[in-house]
Amino acid sequence: MSTDIEKALQSNAIKCSVVLTEDAYSLTRQQKRVLRLLSEGSSNKIIAARLDISEATVKAHMSEIFKSLNCQNRTQAALMGLCLRFGLPINIIRGDGEPATGSESSDD
Repeated sequence: MSTDIEKALQSNAIKCSVVLTEDAYSLTRQQKRVLRLLSEGSSNKIIAARLDISEATVKAHMSEIFKSLNCQNRTQAALMGLCLRFGLPINIIRGDGEPATGSESSDD
């Protein structure tokens, strides 16, 4: 392999991120259940029915989950939940640091 190609590959290498799990955050067992159902696409009404709790309780859990995970909305929390559940780096959700592909350009 030529030196130019090796340099190009190294400069575009994917940077490693710290991978966290649900246990890294101070979520209660019930909040973890709510987050898991949210990550599966469930509405508050469905979550409440599945966990046999009120929708108001689901909303309270959501508020605490948002604070604990530093999320702004349901979608971000759901994606964070998936990252935490499957051991994916969270910077792909938040946009922290380098892009997940390691490239400098954006298609936005």
